[in-house]
Amino acid sequence: MKNKSTISFAIVFLIFIGLLIGRRNEDVTLSSPSAEGGNHPPTITRIEIAPSAPDLKSVLSVQLVSEDPDRDRVTYRYRWFVNKKEVGDQPVLPLTGFHQGDLVSVEVIPSDGKTEGSPAQSPVVRIGNNPPSVRAVKLSPEALSSGQSVHAEVEGFDKEGDPIHYDYEWYINDRRVDGNVESDLDGAFVHSSDRIAVKVIPSDPFSQGEPKMSNVAVVVNHPPEITSLPPTEAEEGKYTYQVIAKDPDGDPLHYSLVEAPPEMSIHPTSGLLEWNVAKFPTEGVSVKVQVDDAKGGKSIQQFVLRAG
Repeated sequence: MKNKSTISFAIVFLIFIGLLIGRRNEDVTLSSPSAEGGNHPPTITRIEIAPSAPDLKSVLSVQLVSEDPDRDRVTYRYRWFVNKKEVGDQPVLPLTGFHQGDLVSVEVIPSDGKTEGSPAQSPVVRIGNNPPSVRAVKLSPEALSSGQSVHAEVEGFDKEGDPIHYDYEWYINDRRVDGNVESDLDGAFVHSSDRIAVKVIPSDPFSQGEPKMSNVAVVVNHPPEITSLPPTEAEEGKYTYQVIAKDPDGDPLHYSLVEAPPEMSIHPTSGLLEWNVAKFPTEGVSVKVQVDDAKGGKSIQQFVLRAG
């Protein structure tokens, strides 16, 4: 009889334990979201438009970071806005057809296929401008002469096709020519052996581009030419010869004797040659006159004086 009571008590105790365990499992099950059929929507934690400084040739895209607590795959819906007006619903937005200065933003709505998350709004970006550029600057004519005007031929480029305006800064021997901002340099400024260059600054209606310097052009220096002929006789115990020379560039000239008798002299700026001599020696003397423009150009006249 005692054994039967013990067995009955054990059975009742096991049933109680089983009910208790089942109740705990039920509590755990009720607290599980999956048992409830619940879902956590995804969220976007970072969003921005790329590139951040677009121009009218840009195609905008969205860079974003999202999270889904249930690790579901996240997809997105897009709403593009230009000046607060909706213009597109694709992942990218080409800016062709819009205008410089327009304001662009995008709204992105995440979804895990079950629930949509809250919309996320990007910061606004402004459609900017690509400044124009100067591809090449050429000075013409190629062979520059003193007194000749110089023209700057410019090849420019603007990505948006905006009209380009050019300003010019002319330089002669590394010194800027004040007051000349046009494409031509007046020939009055141009002298032989000068080193001439021009800086070109491009701009469009929206911004200024990078300046570009031309190559340096050197003005041709033409040598002087002696146009006079020496006398063949001395008069009253003195030989006099006025050397006459012309310089195509108008440079001041300097006269000197390269070869001459010791008593002969020539004035360095007037070109007047003088020699105190009663008559020429029978064997003759050689005279060599040089005229130079101090820029590398020179001319030499050589003659022999002898008794007739």
